[in-house]
Amino acid sequence: MASEIRPPRKIGLALSGGGARGLAHIGVMKVLEQSHIPIHFVSGTSMGAIIGACLAKGMSAAEIEGVATKFSNIRQLIRMVDMAGGRRGLLAGSRVREFLSDLIGADIEFSDLRVPLALCSVNLEDGSETVFTHGNVLNAVMASIAVPGIFSPQRVDDCQYVDGGVKNNLPVDHVREFGAEFVIAVDVMHYDFAKLGTTAKSEHFSVIPPVSFQEIYRFVAMMISEQTRLRLLLDTPDILITPEIPDDLLSFGGFNRAGEAISAGEKAAKQALPELLNKLDLPE
Repeated sequence: MASEIRPPRKIGLALSGGGARGLAHIGVMKVLEQSHIPIHFVSGTSMGAIIGACLAKGMSAAEIEGVATKFSNIRQLIRMVDMAGGRRGLLAGSRVREFLSDLIGADIEFSDLRVPLALCSVNLEDGSETVFTHGNVLNAVMASIAVPGIFSPQRVDDCQYVDGGVKNNLPVDHVREFGAEFVIAVDVMHYDFAKLGTTAKSEHFSVIPPVSFQEIYRFVAMMISEQTRLRLLLDTPDILITPEIPDDLLSFGGFNRAGEAISAGEKAAKQALPELLNKLDLPE
């Protein structure tokens, strides 16, 4: 008797926030593409929202990597900086919005995307998590990446929003809500916290952040890491990929090290690939 052929399962990909560390998502994408593993649904927070929007639009990992590599140049990064002055954040964000408009599209709607997409943000007025699945994609991405203190809160439909990592940095639940039967999650916010407090001494830093910033960063990283751990106990993905990104490659100071982050994601995905193919019942 012939063995029963199982229909392919709907696969969801959840991408965490993590600033420059989130560039590791590109390396994971490269391996999934090379292995012909289809992605039917995507969710993302912060940097995961940017990479997720590019994927959902139909960009290849190579195309996204090309953009990331170009903007790993210090001069290019400096051009993205527009001080906010008296606004509620260090950066006004207009240059970042202009960059993302060229990358994703200023007028693209969620309904235009090739892959259903969910982007996480937090409503600053009532503290609730907001999941964008309709409307203008660029507005949703800007809301998802609005790190408090770095970017001014983003206004969408008369509400103000900040970075989704405050509530849900690895949105496994939202690809399941789309109908994903198998979830691959990528978490880039893993650190050796015993070492994190001394990262400013690293020779890799192009700009050494002040001690106060390091302390705040360490606290926020701990909070997000613990929040993610607890959420994953309630909603465990089928495959969890955690790239081994150097601890001194920080969310806000590591964009000039895009190659390292991407390589870490690629290495982690390759290590997870045998288990992934086995669980999906796909040939290696």
